[in-house]
Amino acid sequence: MCRLLVHEPSWDLTLRLERVRAYKNYQWIVTDPDLLGGKLAIRGTRLSVSFLLECLAEQMTTEEIRATYGPFPEGAVPEILHLAATQFDDPGAAA
Repeated sequence: MCRLLVHEPSWDLTLRLERVRAYKNYQWIVTDPDLLGGKLAIRGTRLSVSFLLECLAEQMTTEEIRATYGPFPEGAVPEILHLAATQFDDPGAAA
């Protein structure tokens, strides 16, 4: 079962939201050096893209993920899968 490890100290939410930037042209995938150690994350959550991919790979449904780890936008899942797929289209990706 995938496990959520939170290594982030408590931050003032208002200040943190001002630093969060969309990753490339994605609506729900964001980047912030102070959020989850700079990992790509889902906007408005402390869930990393890699964590949600791990949960989906372990055949958890989005409903199970939400019930266990908290809410996240439904539109985030297609973006996560698109991002993962495009990583393999990169000629520099390891085979």
